[in-house]
Amino acid sequence: MTPLRQRFIQDLQLRNRSPKTVDTYVMHVRNFARHFNESPEQLTGEHVHLLHLLHEKKASWAQYNQAVSALRFLDTVTCPSDTVVTRLPYGKRPKRLPLVRSREEVARLLAGVRNPVIAMVLRTIYASGLRLGEALALTPKDIDSGQMVLRVTGKGQKERVVPLSAVWLAEVRLLAKNSEPECVSTRRKASH
Repeated sequence: MTPLRQRFIQDLQLRNRSPKTVDTYVMHVRNFARHFNESPEQLTGEHVHLLHLLHEKKASWAQYNQAVSALRFLDTVTCPSDTVVTRLPYGKRPKRLPLVRSREEVARLLAGVRNPVIAMVLRTIYASGLRLGEALALTPKDIDSGQMVLRVTGKGQKERVVPLSAVWLAEVRLLAKNSEPECVSTRRKASH
């Protein structure tokens, strides 16, 4: 690993960027340097145009914006300089309305799931608008039945509160009650 890459990674870590963000930024800077066949330190204002990402690589606007952020970070934090990088525009992502499934489609999807735990995770995601990772990270302590809310830790360790339905809460309690003996018998078999 080059000293520049090491310093870039350390600068990102010092600013509490997630490991995924660090990997993504490193990849974008590496690809940018490879495209021009130069070290990132040697790249000048004339190199800094990212149209090749959009035209040749067919990158999405999200990928383009990640590349801009990575280069801006490199140029302002790791290798401070007054180049055109700080003036690189972010791309404007086209607004699209999400595809909303009908109640019948959702009911058919959930009815097709045989495992009750997976079905409950999918119902939780659908009912509360959680990301998959957020739903999988839920624990019993995240349920506040007194206030009828669910405390969710999302991206960037940001916490938010989501309202609960009484029907969902009853289903979760029933599932927990019915799966308890299964867990206990599985633990007993494993310990013998």
